[in-house]
Amino acid sequence: MRISTAVLRRSEFAEQRWANGLGVTREIAVDRTPDAAHHAQNAAPFRWRLSMADLAAPGGPFSMLHGIDRSLTLLEGTGVTLAVDGAAPVALEINSPFAFPGDVKTDCNVGSATGRDLNAMWDRSRCTASVNVVTAPTAVDFPVESAVAFAVALADEASLAISGNDSGADCIPTLLAKEDAMRMDVDSVGKDAAGSATRSLQVLSGTVYVAFFCAE
Repeated sequence: MRISTAVLRRSEFAEQRWANGLGVTREIAVDRTPDAAHHAQNAAPFRWRLSMADLAAPGGPFSMLHGIDRSLTLLEGTGVTLAVDGAAPVALEINSPFAFPGDVKTDCNVGSATGRDLNAMWDRSRCTASVNVVTAPTAVDFPVESAVAFAVALADEASLAISGNDSGADCIPTLLAKEDAMRMDVDSVGKDAAGSATRSLQVLSGTVYVAFFCAE
């Protein structure tokens, strides 16, 4: 089974204004495949999206995105809280993903002058996702149903390899500088006799953010 890879450099991430006009996001990757099952006015704006954003005090309301689920991981900053759908504010911890629906009222408060986060977002009707932050040495199995995965280096640099990849890419570790990303497109992961995935991402050094997007 084949997993193709590509390195995405932080310097190449496309900058985009937030939908509410209050900030700027650096888009790492996005799948804008149209949703044929819904009319344009009711469709989510993408199948999945991964991005990095800078935060600034005092914060403010998040854009509401119809049909979208989100996972936000704080990379830098202190005193950052999210109040989701009228609930009490939740204090975010560094490198600890926080999942919430993207189509409810969400207010962000930033206690420090600045901060930074990673955002995974996906159309809940067409996709599922999982997000983790891991530190070397460790291995992360690809979900059997995964279609695309990303690894983002959070420390100064990270070294990654893929085990059991028919493309032979597992023979050559990939080195990422801080906040560079590696995209992994999965043709098929495959299962062993016990039904477990037979491919894994090997984190050889560094701390890495890992996101899997899986088609429904």
